[in-house]
Amino acid sequence: MPLNPGETARLRNLCNLFSIDFRLTEDNLPGALSVTTCLYSMPVIADHFERRRFGNQILQSAHAHFSSSEPKSSQFFALISARVIEIQEFRSWYAEMARSPEELIRSYQSMQRVVTALKFIGVGAGSGAIAAGMKEALKAKGGAEMAKAGAKTTLSRMSGKGAIFEGIEARYGKLPVGGGVALFLIVTAATALYVSLLEEMRKLKIVILDKFQNGQISNELFSKAFTEIDPNSIKKYWEM
Repeated sequence: MPLNPGETARLRNLCNLFSIDFRLTEDNLPGALSVTTCLYSMPVIADHFERRRFGNQILQSAHAHFSSSEPKSSQFFALISARVIEIQEFRSWYAEMARSPEELIRSYQSMQRVVTALKFIGVGAGSGAIAAGMKEALKAKGGAEMAKAGAKTTLSRMSGKGAIFEGIEARYGKLPVGGGVALFLIVTAATALYVSLLEEMRKLKIVILDKFQNGQISNELFSKAFTEIDPNSIKKYWEM
């Protein structure tokens, strides 16, 4: 039995949220929607024992819907199993699913402000710049030179550098060895934070979008998080 457009849209959203390739659901679309919807509600269960029991029920359902003899079904089941274990043992990773619409919007806005601030001071080129800086650092000889080469290369490769980083770069040669190491660690940590926040914002955006399309978030509340998107341009699941 095929899914209607609204159900298909929701399944795509849930697959995106759990980092599951939508194509892996093709063997049983209704079964995939049922399993991912249950998985979506699992973080709401605070008690660890009850959450584990519910997770086992999800696994039993997934096993019944997806045959291990089919490549796509087998991969889908493996990914669902991994997500069930994550939520069972690390519920906080998916805490956003248990939050109220207002809390979700506030969290997204807070993360957005931090990301904007990091971009302003020059962080935001992504992990590629850090990786390149680290590679340069490893090629240098000696502790001081390693710190200087890595941090300086990382700073120079970051796009859109702000005044703070330009000032740091200008004064870099005057920093002692300890300062150079500290600078490199600060830059690395800031970029790691930036990448982590982008991933959290990605998940939050999917959850907010799902709740909006499900009629749980108003146009006004939605617009507070996504000023660049006209909420009227997004169809609710039942309108598709």
